[in-house]
Amino acid sequence: TQYYRYPTPESSKWNEDLSHIKRLGFDFVQLRPQWRSHERCEGKYTWDDIDRLFELAKKHGLKIVLKFFLECAPEWLYDKYNAQRVTPEGNTITPFGDGSFYVGGYSPCFDNPATESRARLLIADAVKRYRSDDILLFWHAWNEARNRPFGECACMHSLAKYRDWLKQKFLTIDNLNSALGLSETSFESIKAPASAVHYTLTALWKEWGRDRVRDRV
Repeated sequence: TQYYRYPTPESSKWNEDLSHIKRLGFDFVQLRPQWRSHERCEGKYTWDDIDRLFELAKKHGLKIVLKFFLECAPEWLYDKYNAQRVTPEGNTITPFGDGSFYVGGYSPCFDNPATESRARLLIADAVKRYRSDDILLFWHAWNEARNRPFGECACMHSLAKYRDWLKQKFLTIDNLNSALGLSETSFESIKAPASAVHYTLTALWKEWGRDRVRDRV
């Protein structure tokens, strides 16, 4: 069962909860370290809560699954690396907190190379810390892997990846124009579709978004 994602449950409940979970017959609990909570300052990782939960899970005979919650990025990632998503219309999306993303920072552009490189460093630090622990059952790569077709980022990094994808698919701009009935002069001139009314480009944009899910995993 899923158990912990900062800020709940509160630490005063952990021992009692895990004991009860074991009595109910569960074998393992899933913990979700949130990027925003565990690297509040760049390069300074804090795992005190996860360390304590490992201790208590071991005490009560439970295994642990770790699932990184990277969608909640720290504020410095946006301030320093301009990791905000951009809509196909060209509007910057201000990071926010909501529902599962209560802690805030939802959601950075994972096409931005800084987002990927900094996320890798966070994961590497956690892997080094917990990989040899006997109660670690497995790593969960991504919960509810998905894309948001018209919510896919259209920043310069995302557009560069989209255009590269189009090049691999059509090889030449003439092939693309012939297949889609367009009159583009180059792949670099192609933008993200700002309206779903352009059905062909919308379908391509969504197909690229689905491929990006695999790449991100």
